[in-house]
Amino acid sequence: MAPTLVPAESSNKHKSKSANMTKEPDNLNLVSKKENGGEKNVFAWVAKPNWRLMLYSVDMVPETDSAMVRKRLLYVHKDKLASGIYDGTVLYTNSTLTPGHQPLVLHSKRESDGQVVIITIRLVEEMQPTDYNYTVFFNILLRRCMERMKMQLVGKNYYDPCAKVNLRRNFKLEVWPGYETSIRQDGNNILLCCEVIHKILRLDTVLEQMQEVYKKDRENFRSGCNKVLLGCTVLTRYNNKTYRIDNI
Repeated sequence: MAPTLVPAESSNKHKSKSANMTKEPDNLNLVSKKENGGEKNVFAWVAKPNWRLMLYSVDMVPETDSAMVRKRLLYVHKDKLASGIYDGTVLYTNSTLTPGHQPLVLHSKRESDGQVVIITIRLVEEMQPTDYNYTVFFNILLRRCMERMKMQLVGKNYYDPCAKVNLRRNFKLEVWPGYETSIRQDGNNILLCCEVIHKILRLDTVLEQMQEVYKKDRENFRSGCNKVLLGCTVLTRYNNKTYRIDNI
């Protein structure tokens, strides 16, 4: 059983124009900006009137190191968090949680050992478009939207495995279309930069590559594997997560 796939070493982003892309609606706020000599697809985000973004600190006693566990402990009380997004450290909401900005104290039970965890949520500030965490929030929101679209995170970008192009017969490759996105500030405006990219994945497994090395040079099998595999990134099919091979 060989559950891993190795992306091609030449799996750098290949930016291209998709021939079958539909024409953008006329009402999109699309801006063309030149950066480093190239064209960038930039969308201006239009703020909803009277929309606010609040930043809250979240403290837990006893402390919990795992961000996943912290999220589970907090989201037990999601009915009290308005439309909040918690990144494991701070909480973003579009409204205040308590009258008079008083701290909100919650209690959750940790599943691993039954320990009761005291969660204290305090207002830090109402954020402004010029604040650093303002763009951080929108980057988190954008990534969650892509996850809802069933796109897969490979490296730093999201790709659509359902739209892959299979080149197994001739090249033992797959091509995954995806997007490279970033949210930036331009004066008082928040801009979404979006580029079409592709990831080229090799379909031969680590085991198959090791077998090839063994056939070519049995005496130097270990050094041959080091030369072929060290520094490569592998992708596991069962969860589409990537791992880097640092040592054998």
